[in-house]
Amino acid sequence: MRKRTSWMHPRSKHWHLIDFVITRKRDRQDVKVSKAMCGAECWTDHRLVVSKVKLRIQPKRRPQGQKTCKRLDTAKLKQEETATRLASDLHSKLKDLHIGEEDDWSY
Repeated sequence: MRKRTSWMHPRSKHWHLIDFVITRKRDRQDVKVSKAMCGAECWTDHRLVVSKVKLRIQPKRRPQGQKTCKRLDTAKLKQEETATRLASDLHSKLKDLHIGEEDDWSY
């Protein structure tokens, strides 16, 4: 009974349970032990309530409705035909951007 109560009434000297450990309903099964510690050195008429909990860390959830990014197959770049086609596509798309011309910049 000593470990289940946390406060003693000063006049009646009856022990009462008024200090609690609050957890979510779904985490209730993870609480292993909850007890009031006797002899906690502090200036209060309450006992220190201690709880041992088994923590389960959930993996990061992927947001619903969003697709994962496709991985790039870099092994295909070793083929000569694929590498030249990629280089020509990049050259044609970058040519339209006018990179390197200083008169487009305003200060």
